[in-house]
Amino acid sequence: MGIRSADTWTRRTATVVALAFPVVAGAVALAASATYEAPPRDDGRSPGWQTIDHRGLDVEIPASWHRADLGGCEFEYEHWTVSADDACGQGPGVSFYASATYDAARGPGVRPDPPAPGPRRWSGYEVAGDVAVYVTAVHRGVAQRVLASLEAEPAVG
Repeated sequence: MGIRSADTWTRRTATVVALAFPVVAGAVALAASATYEAPPRDDGRSPGWQTIDHRGLDVEIPASWHRADLGGCEFEYEHWTVSADDACGQGPGVSFYASATYDAARGPGVRPDPPAPGPRRWSGYEVAGDVAVYVTAVHRGVAQRVLASLEAEPAVG
């Protein structure tokens, strides 16, 4: 094997590894997210709100939001939404992503979405441990409260 052949082999191997890594990482993340999720609970502290648990992380969301079935969508992840006909997690709601692979276009916090048809939306994210929590809502206060609940400590007593 000459120098040129070894160089070609090294480049091909690097290309295969670079292309295979995201696929393997995605499969691992998907398998890890397929764990048991506790049902939402109404802790009585916040009328109109419910507390959900995502892998040990408590998050407050509006009581009218429910877990969406994203089976059949290109990507399956945990998404809670207000609408039963949410098109693969595109509507208002809260979603959970692995923070190691989450690539945000903006920094954390709530901001208005760019102008689009329909009602104005507010969206943003915060990272809590190994989870990026992303929320979209029609009302800014709802989005802010969802993300703020990540930092809230449970009431004692």
